[in-house]
Amino acid sequence: MPESEAQRAERLLLAALSQAGISERNASNQTAPILGGSTTYWQRTHDLIEIVTNHNNLMWGNLFSRIVLTEFSVSALRIFPDDDSAISALVALLNYLTEHCGLLMYDASQRLLLRASRELKQKRHSLRDIAVGQTLTDKLAENAIKNIDNHWKALAGRLAGDRTRGGRDAKLPKEQRDALHVQYDTLHKISRQVKTEYSQVRKTFERQHKVRGHTHRQWQKHWNEYLASKYPKEVIKGFLEIFAHVDEPSAAEVAYTKLANYTGHKRSYLPRLVAESRKTSKP
Repeated sequence: MPESEAQRAERLLLAALSQAGISERNASNQTAPILGGSTTYWQRTHDLIEIVTNHNNLMWGNLFSRIVLTEFSVSALRIFPDDDSAISALVALLNYLTEHCGLLMYDASQRLLLRASRELKQKRHSLRDIAVGQTLTDKLAENAIKNIDNHWKALAGRLAGDRTRGGRDAKLPKEQRDALHVQYDTLHKISRQVKTEYSQVRKTFERQHKVRGHTHRQWQKHWNEYLASKYPKEVIKGFLEIFAHVDEPSAAEVAYTKLANYTGHKRSYLPRLVAESRKTSKP
């Protein structure tokens, strides 16, 4: 029996989703990381296929979107000459949509910061308030917005089929690399606070087990139980639990480890990227 238009459109769309690295909904990909990040998956809703994106910004909130793709795939098979061309176009479309959603929150946050800074100046607040506003916003926000605008343009160009020079893409978009130091500073601040707790809990544990002694595994279990009583599980695994490692990592090391898990870069390479990000943010 020949393939219907709807069946062919679905086959092309599923192939494009696979090539774009977007998995079907499962138990592990529905929630964005609590400390900032994103997740994207596809799912069926009745007879339609849609992608769902969930972007979490630690400072500014959460963006949840659902985009129905079925009609896109039907249009692609009608306007492109063959299956390979249609799939390639759908992959570009998926990249465009997911990156676009991911940039919206960051874009909005930077423009809001810039607006706050300008209002402080217009209303002639105290010199201290103006200094704070400038420190938080002016050059950092302006540079970030410029990078975002350039990325919007690049995204649109890639979807339209603009030719670009060869070369391997960086793991993180430029606007995210430029703000990497902000993310590290947030993680480091949390790590420093928890490191203080860690030292206090460790001293109490050592006193309680001074006579009978204990193994390191017992201490790790105790530390994880303590964390579970105070923090959500999303910030424990792969982050706060690291403090109980046998090497006794510092707050900075724990922050870099978490950042490595999020960005995909090696931990040893991240201090350089964070330093470059901090340098880029300076006027």
